[in-house]
Amino acid sequence: MSDAIDLQPDISEQMQSEQYADPPIHVCVDSVKTPVRTQDMPRKAGAARTQTVTNAGFTPLLTADHRRAKATIIASGSAVFLAFGNANAQDTAFCLAWPVNVPYYHTATTDVLVTSATATPAVVSYATEFWATGE
Repeated sequence: MSDAIDLQPDISEQMQSEQYADPPIHVCVDSVKTPVRTQDMPRKAGAARTQTVTNAGFTPLLTADHRRAKATIIASGSAVFLAFGNANAQDTAFCLAWPVNVPYYHTATTDVLVTSATATPAVVSYATEFWATGE
C-alpha cells in the first residue's frame, strides 16, 4: 500500500512561515570614531519618605529594587553612616560616613541602611525615582 498518509508535516507548514524577498540586514559596528549621543531613560514614578534614626543600630531605609533608577538621600540634625547591605551594617568601618545637609545620590539597586553618626538623632529623608516600564 503506497497510499500512506504523511503524519509528519514540513517545518514550514508547522511554523506557517512566510518567505520574505529581502534577507534581514545585519549590522556590526567595529568602532565608533565620532561622539555618540546618550540620554537617560525616562522616569515614571517615585516616592518620598522621612524618618528619624538614632545611633542604637542600623535602620533599613531602602530595599534592593531593580526598578529604582535613583534615590536621593539627605540627613539633617546629625551626620549618618550609610550601609549597603546587612553585612556592611555590622561595623561602621565598612559604611559610608555622610555629612549633614549634603544630598547623596544612590544609583545602585542595593539595600540601604542608615544610623546616626552621633548621639544626636538624625532626620533622614529620601526621594526615589523608578525607571519607566514601557507602558
